[in-house]
Amino acid sequence: PKSSYHYRNHRLPDNERSTFRNGLAQRMVVSPGVELYRVITPLDQFGNGNHIFGKYWFTHKALTQLRSLMQVNGCTFEEAARAKLAVNEVWNPKMSHLCKIRMQRLAFVWKGGARYQHKANTQKKVAYIGDAEQIYIPHISIAKANDQGDRPLSELATLIYNRPLEEVIRNGGW
Repeated sequence: PKSSYHYRNHRLPDNERSTFRNGLAQRMVVSPGVELYRVITPLDQFGNGNHIFGKYWFTHKALTQLRSLMQVNGCTFEEAARAKLAVNEVWNPKMSHLCKIRMQRLAFVWKGGARYQHKANTQKKVAYIGDAEQIYIPHISIAKANDQGDRPLSELATLIYNRPLEEVIRNGGW
């Protein structure tokens, strides 16, 4: 019989551990109904960009912190998210869309502060500071996820929206 817990592996792979501040992440279970966010560059016709159901997400708490940073510092949401989530331009060039999902099943995840990352093409002279709370969901993107069509599917979560950041900010539909 299939377990109600998805992905019971207790070990966080080293390459994923390195994305957390000081390599520290707490293993935890997220329950159905939990909502998480992700900023992406939509896939283009050549397959460049980010899949909606990628492995890295952030919490509503982190979303609130990013919005506050944007307002206090007069920066864009992209600048706030890139700095605090430490997202290099090579991985996510435009960060133009905000995705929101609702978990449908219990899932093991890892949670912790994002590790700093060097800005692309700066010979390590500039770094994104990171430290915003990030969630790593190991098998969301391979759980029969499908980024084609209007409603991408995953066994673990339902897509609530994938909208341009400008539209989300303008309409206040966070």
